[in-house]
Amino acid sequence: LEIGSPMAAMYLLGHDDYYTSHKFVPFYWRSYVRHVENEINKEAYQRNDYPELGLQIEGEGDEDEQVEISQENQRYYLKNNVYDYVLRPTKFENVNLYNWIQGSTKKRRGKKEQ
Repeated sequence: LEIGSPMAAMYLLGHDDYYTSHKFVPFYWRSYVRHVENEINKEAYQRNDYPELGLQIEGEGDEDEQVEISQENQRYYLKNNVYDYVLRPTKFENVNLYNWIQGSTKKRRGKKEQ
């Protein structure tokens, strides 16, 4: 394996092998779209005038919601980026999804805040 001296120096000094002018945040659009589709399907099902027919709306129940469960100090935490946005504090209710993802950060609460 041949490696150039600038690349070897970067690895030895612990520098990144790429540079960007911005910090990018991973964003999984599909989970947000699925949440909106599920909410629309729930409303459509509730408006069903003929519940005795037992009609199933297309796409309903196809995919389950994904939630990450973490444990720290004998406590369990549920992590879900969609619900972080949906259940955001009321002072942020005018923040759109793009700005929420771009500007929000996650940090652990201290013992006094719990």
